[in-house]
Amino acid sequence: MSTLMRTLRRSIPGDPDVLLAGGASILAGVFVALMIRLNATLGEHIGVLEGSFVVHLVGTLFAALIVLPRRQPVVPERLRRAPRYTFLGGVLGVAIVMIANIVVPVLGVALTLCLSVAANLSFSTVSDHFGWFGLPQFRVSRRRLFGLALVVLGVILVAYG
Repeated sequence: MSTLMRTLRRSIPGDPDVLLAGGASILAGVFVALMIRLNATLGEHIGVLEGSFVVHLVGTLFAALIVLPRRQPVVPERLRRAPRYTFLGGVLGVAIVMIANIVVPVLGVALTLCLSVAANLSFSTVSDHFGWFGLPQFRVSRRRLFGLALVVLGVILVAYG
């Protein structure tokens, strides 16, 4: 059996939780591609900032429909315990939507996502290596660096292929 296959078997065990998490991650990736295209189209029709506002308003209303019936209110004490930097996620969400609204009409969804995924994987690799944000450390290995190189090659092929 090849080294790649042994590595994949160790990385993707038959654990139902792992399989479910992997499937959900794939679905989320499809949703991201769809979301970016829908948001950019909305931004083209009503404006970049306005489109971002509407998208986040709709997202807030949808989240409220899910959260409010649970009868578990957001407790101010729990909000105070959360690290302050975690609240920047909302700001980053607005920035991501605005940037995508600007660049998707110019680059297309595929190249926009390729560049985003390459940057995401690069930052995530560094973040994992140092265990930033209180998460477990996953050291950079030659295999991970090779994987990142392949991602960059993929970006180049999508951009010029």
